Amino acid sequence: MKHLCCCLFLFLTVFSFAEDSLPERTLEGYRIIRIRPEETKAYKDSVYHAQHYVMDSVTHTEITVEEAKMRVVPLDWNLGLGVTLGYMDLASAGYEIQDYRERSDTTGKFNGISFSVGIVAQIPIGVYNDVALRLGVLYEYSFSKNSESFLRREKDELVEERRDLEQTRLAIPMLLAFKGARWNVMFDIGAQINIPLTASLGSENLIKKNLRSSVDYDLIFGMCVILADHFNLDLRWNVQMSESFNKDFAAHVYNFHSVGIVLGVSYLLF
Repeated sequence: MKHLCCCLFLFLTVFSFAEDSLPERTLEGYRIIRIRPEETKAYKDSVYHAQHYVMDSVTHTEITVEEAKMRVVPLDWNLGLGVTLGYMDLASAGYEIQDYRERSDTTGKFNGISFSVGIVAQIPIGVYNDVALRLGVLYEYSFSKNSESFLRREKDELVEERRDLEQTRLAIPMLLAFKGARWNVMFDIGAQINIPLTASLGSENLIKKNLRSSVDYDLIFGMCVILADHFNLDLRWNVQMSESFNKDFAAHVYNFHSVGIVLGVSYLLF
């Protein structure tokens, strides 16, 4: 009896294993094939799609990864905060010929730094993200050392001027920017209107004495690198196109103009 029970148990075990090893079938006798989710075509297609396609942030459509690498760098309307730091030379153009006999050995020169902060704006005008107007309203401070003296007339006497120059002004740059649709570099050309707020030579108020020009103009050449979605890096060369001071400012020298190089960073809000 004991042997019979053991044989029966062994038979049931073998039969159960054999039944499990047989393929599943429906009630009609069709074989059931079970497929894991990762083996389905839909799953494989979704993986391929995720690896080869991305959403374009400009057009909001799907593009290939290769196209994304060459995507358009947008030049959208924007508003932000700009900060600049610059170096400038302010010097006269030369001697007045009629005063040659009284002239000094020097023509007058200032060297200094400038700092500005203000609001900047970017207005696209091109169809293909290639042209824009770049505008700004900046408060600028500059301090210049008197590196080369010049003569000034005081009470019918010629006095050698060695004092330093300190100024503040309202700077309004108006630039036309060009770039390729997929470039992250822009090239600027334009002008800047400068409205003096304060100007002092030592303790002398040049504006109060009507010696400082009421407005002057700069010609600007530059370039801008789009660092990220909200940051631009600017490098500009400013050449003053009008006189800084009136003719009574100095004796025997004329046409004080400034030339400077400016490095700036802009933070765009949008």
